[in-house]
Amino acid sequence: MRLLRILKSYWYAFVIGLLAIIFVFMPTPNESTLNVVHNEAHKDSEKICVYVKGEVSIKGKMYFYKGAKIRDLMLSSGMTDYTVPSTKLDEELIDAFTYTFDMKEGKCVNVSNNSTKLVTLVNTSKVKGNKSDLININTASESELMSLDDIGKDRANNIIKYRKENGGFKDIEEIKKVDSIGESTYAKIKDFITCE
Repeated sequence: MRLLRILKSYWYAFVIGLLAIIFVFMPTPNESTLNVVHNEAHKDSEKICVYVKGEVSIKGKMYFYKGAKIRDLMLSSGMTDYTVPSTKLDEELIDAFTYTFDMKEGKCVNVSNNSTKLVTLVNTSKVKGNKSDLININTASESELMSLDDIGKDRANNIIKYRKENGGFKDIEEIKKVDSIGESTYAKIKDFITCE
C-alpha cells in the first residue's frame, strides 16, 4: 500500500514536470507575425501573396496585408537569426514576388526577390500564351529556371547541361528528357515556359 502511494506521488510529479517542459519549450506565435494578417488596422487592406524559397522552415505561398515588410515575411518563415541590413528588412513586400533567403553559417545574409513567380501566384489564365511572361528554357539563367515550381538548383543545372549538350530545346515537352524532370514537374511548369 505504501509503495502504491509513493509511485502515485512520483507519477504526479512526472506529469507536472513533463507539462512544465512542454510549456517552456513549446514555440509561441510571434506577435508581430500574427499582426501581419490579423491586425485590425489592416482589416480592410488589400491582401498580397508572395512566394518563399531558400533555407527557411516555412516555404511556399504566403498571404499578407498590403504594407507588410520583409521583416514580417522573415518572422512568418521561421527566420529569427539574420544579418540583413535594417533598410532591407523595412522594404514592403511586393505582391506576386518570390523572396529567396540566402543562408551562411546558419544566418540569413541576403534576401533577394524577383517577379518571375507572378504567373503562379496570381491568375495563371492571364499569362498562358503571353510569350513575354514565359521563361525561355533555351536562354534562361539558373536563377530564372529556379523561379519555376519544383525547379531547384540541381534541376536548373540539369536543364542548362541538357540544352548545351543537345543544342537547345526544340519543343517544351523535350524538357521531360532532362534528368529528374518527369511528367509531374512538367505539368507544373509547362504553362510558364517556352523554347522560342
